[in-house]
Amino acid sequence: MQSLKLCFLLLTLVFAETISSSFAEEESQIRAFDHLPFFDNAEKIQGLKPDYPIRAKRYSVCGEVKYALSISVDGDVLDKKLIYSQPTGVFEAEVEKVIFSWKFEKKFVGDQAIAYQTMAPLKFVLMDEKFCPKSYSEQLLKQVRQ
Repeated sequence: MQSLKLCFLLLTLVFAETISSSFAEEESQIRAFDHLPFFDNAEKIQGLKPDYPIRAKRYSVCGEVKYALSISVDGDVLDKKLIYSQPTGVFEAEVEKVIFSWKFEKKFVGDQAIAYQTMAPLKFVLMDEKFCPKSYSEQLLKQVRQ
């Protein structure tokens, strides 16, 4: 048991050093969310894709959401926390309809599967990302959020 704790500690230290600076702030938000180890390279292996919200499509609104996810030893999503959403109130509902259908690859310490945390960034783009404006008017977003 002591060797498993030592292995887990070493694994945590190795991954803490390899997390890129772009994930540093997100990781700190996740750490506050749960005590599970963080893996930024977890791969979703199955699950439903969120629909593009009808009003967002009608008004050609692009956006992005990021969720912190707790993943079980079997790869199922146990819990979620919204970390980022732009524009707010547009895409979250569609993601939350399907997020618990997702299954992720298993992560192991030695030969034992472990529960862990990961990030799930999703972009909503109709054509090409270069055509997405950096921001939208509040009047337009009010129409989209109705």
